[in-house]
Amino acid sequence: KLQLKAFSKALGIEINNDLSVIRLGEEPKKQRGKKSKAEPVAKVIPSEVFPADKQPAIVITEQTNVTASEDLLTPVSNELESDPEYQKTLDTLLQRVKESKTPAEVNAVYRYTRTWSDKQMDPLLKATHKRLTELADEKPVESEPPSLMVQIQNAPDLTTLDALEIDVAARDPQIQSRLMDFVKKRRFELQNAASNEPDYLLEEPF
Repeated sequence: KLQLKAFSKALGIEINNDLSVIRLGEEPKKQRGKKSKAEPVAKVIPSEVFPADKQPAIVITEQTNVTASEDLLTPVSNELESDPEYQKTLDTLLQRVKESKTPAEVNAVYRYTRTWSDKQMDPLLKATHKRLTELADEKPVESEPPSLMVQIQNAPDLTTLDALEIDVAARDPQIQSRLMDFVKKRRFELQNAASNEPDYLLEEPF
């Protein structure tokens, strides 16, 4: 044993009483080498287990397609606002609607919008609807010559008022009701004036 121990020391090997051999210094990393060789195998396993047609790449492809389709929609919505020719025409028509005096003038702007889409038509539709509502709320009498209304208010007697009432019937139906209100008011005034006159004025002179 002494010789063996001396020989082992010379070789850098230590032998204990149980004759078990213990190598001095760093032990060769055999296990680590095996692990490093096994690692590539572990990386290859997913590609072997999952077929190529079922790889996550399919999901990425679908996501790319969705993004592309969304990008294609973006210029369409922005094109309406960025078109200078459309915006110029729209501004002109909106101003014309604002200055229109009759419903016919308001509706005339649609002849210039035959090729427009629903989204392009939206601001013009809102403007025309607003203007038509304003025209409907305006007093129709203001658009009529003031002479007829003045004649009704200043009618000297019921006979004259009856003649003016015939003229009212020939007017536009939208203003007839308003003019008839003046006729009724003036007739009431003339009838009351006749009933309030003194009796001696109604008697025939001797």
